[in-house]
Amino acid sequence: MWKSLNAFGLKLLTISLLLPALLAAATNADQLDKALFEHYVLQDTASASADYKSFLNDPKKSSDGRVLEKVEGSYNELLKKQTSEIALSPSYGDTIVEPSLEPVTLNPLIADDTPSQDICNLIMDGLADYDKNNELIPELAESWEISADHAAVIYHLRKNVRWHDGTIFTAEDVKFTCEKIMDPAVGSVYRSFFADVITVEIIDSHTVRIACSKPDIYLIDHLSPVIIPRHIYEKVNLRTSEYNRHPIGTGPFRFLQWQAGEQIVLEANPDYYGGRPFCTRVIYKISPDDSMTFLSLLRGDIDMMGLTQDQFTKQANTEEFKKKFNLFAYPSTHDYDFIAYNLNLPLLKDRNIRQALTMAINRQEIIDKVLYGFGVPIASCFLPSHWACDKALPPFPYDPALSRKILAAAGWKDEDQDGILEKDGTEFDLRLTFNNLSTRKLVAELVRDYWKTVGIKVTLLTLEWTEYIKQMDEKKFQVCLAGWTLDTNSDPNQYWHSSRIPDEKNNYGGFNFISYVNPEVDRLCELSRSTFDREKLKQIYYRLQAIISEDQPYTFLYAPDIIWAVDKRIQGIGIAPAGIFYNFPHWYVPEGMQKYK
Repeated sequence: MWKSLNAFGLKLLTISLLLPALLAAATNADQLDKALFEHYVLQDTASASADYKSFLNDPKKSSDGRVLEKVEGSYNELLKKQTSEIALSPSYGDTIVEPSLEPVTLNPLIADDTPSQDICNLIMDGLADYDKNNELIPELAESWEISADHAAVIYHLRKNVRWHDGTIFTAEDVKFTCEKIMDPAVGSVYRSFFADVITVEIIDSHTVRIACSKPDIYLIDHLSPVIIPRHIYEKVNLRTSEYNRHPIGTGPFRFLQWQAGEQIVLEANPDYYGGRPFCTRVIYKISPDDSMTFLSLLRGDIDMMGLTQDQFTKQANTEEFKKKFNLFAYPSTHDYDFIAYNLNLPLLKDRNIRQALTMAINRQEIIDKVLYGFGVPIASCFLPSHWACDKALPPFPYDPALSRKILAAAGWKDEDQDGILEKDGTEFDLRLTFNNLSTRKLVAELVRDYWKTVGIKVTLLTLEWTEYIKQMDEKKFQVCLAGWTLDTNSDPNQYWHSSRIPDEKNNYGGFNFISYVNPEVDRLCELSRSTFDREKLKQIYYRLQAIISEDQPYTFLYAPDIIWAVDKRIQGIGIAPAGIFYNFPHWYVPEGMQKYK
């Protein structure tokens, strides 16, 4: 920004010097009128302001009323624009209020839900992070060196970082965090990434070397976890610590308050090594219902929200709404929705049954009716925008007739002609679980109707977010509607490798909550991490996608477009491949537009 202001000033000086020449060249009122019009309307505002005042004070230049009248209108427009530009300059202060589901924990090592991770990422930093283009950049690590065999990395840590309680951040914190991630008793969501780590060595107070038993293509991605403070957690149980509800980090915002069911309050970290955030506070209002959240947005109780496609189409896509809010819409590069099957249940262990369930579902109709066309159907665990996505792999077809044939071949028939399939005297009865978001409810109702047409009885079960997550973790569901927000590298290991099944051995840490086991998929996941040739890696991922598609452990539904509405007073927002939150600490509210003191 400062560069453009300096260039702007230079241009003003040039134009101010040119004005006398323009005036001298004007031999009559029309010429003078044209010269002034070109100067004041087409050139820079500040010079127009200075020259106009001079113009008014010089009787010879202002003698023609027609010229004065025309110039005054142009000048006032330019002055208005100049005032607006000054008013929109970055300022410190104000509060951003946004909605959130209730997080499960604010300990990033065990947080496996999006609300928890989103809030943790403002309070705590990792060794590396992603920029707006999804490229790795240094964070707590100032730089790093990767060994020639891609099996070790040396991190050079920043020396000007303090924890929010004033304690200096050091290599001891990194070593402690890594050891806790590797501890099975902790059940960290990062544990599979550290499965091959053999040593974590402190070279000096701000240098750490992590060595693995074999190469890893995702070395920096995997070994750059969010770091927790040793002096806080070294004498407590990481899963039950009170600090999981009032954490201390190194990030741009400090934790202030968590009122269960009400709100979580963060404040700007004035000593943040990346520069203090512009906004003084961030408040997350706990709001589990998106229809109530939308009413809060209209009332001004919150400043922003991710809109459902229904809300955007029916309620937000109006001139009145757009006067209050800026809308940001873009295709998802990280998110997709799916139906997950609990593969511990005998009925759902049969791949043919899962294929039949998928073929009974009309994905495109869901996208058209629920998302109003704002999304694309998907066929695999890689989104269409990802370089490794096999775009030639089609989604399973919508074919209810074939679905019925497959079910009949498996012994499921409607013997009593009541519309419900039976086998060995047992009805085909499924419980479909989802959290209480309006989009999920609409999708669930359509899925129920699709499955009913092929003879399956479906009971819908709506749960609050925390209870929904608990059912997933404890595998108490049968079938559920769910969604992932993928890491940038989209490493399939964490979702599909059998070692990532949550169980007592890993303290229920893992994203393979459906208990999917396929030895070939395990082998491909492991092989992918040591394959550095992009074309060879792509072929591995193509094979992986084909197997998972054939197995149908998920019914892959769609990647939705992302739509955000943000109060117009909030500035500094831009859309990038990473979405709109990549530069959240740099969002600001101009001083004259600030709402909260």
